[in-house]
Amino acid sequence: MRNKHISVLLTGRGNNTLADKNVLPVLGKPLLQYPGIEAKKVSSISDYWVSSDCDKILTAANEIGYQKIVRPKEYARPDSQHIDVIDHALGYMAEQGSKPDIIVVLLANSVTVKAEWIEDCINAILKNNDITACVPVFKDLDH
Repeated sequence: MRNKHISVLLTGRGNNTLADKNVLPVLGKPLLQYPGIEAKKVSSISDYWVSSDCDKILTAANEIGYQKIVRPKEYARPDSQHIDVIDHALGYMAEQGSKPDIIVVLLANSVTVKAEWIEDCINAILKNNDITACVPVFKDLDH
């Protein structure tokens, strides 16, 4: 198995029902920095990107080492498709010389992501060529 280029793409939209939800402070840090920091703990990841239409989101992610991708307005509407955001970001990343074999997509408002889950998903993909996507889930034993 050859070395794979693995990138993280953190996505967050600024125009939300709850104003600035992705950068609201939680225990002293903007919300989006929680998943962003967890991804930084994974040694197999080569580079880190953030896609947003919001300067506050781009800045908060940049503070923890994420490269900014300014999202066009047509991909920042409430009815925009996430796949279009990802495609736009991959195009921008390629222009900058980053062509990942694996992309880890993190949502800016998902604070419960853990580095070990990201690693487990990457390893599952690396071990099995039939796997094209992996999503960590938590089994709720109460339901």
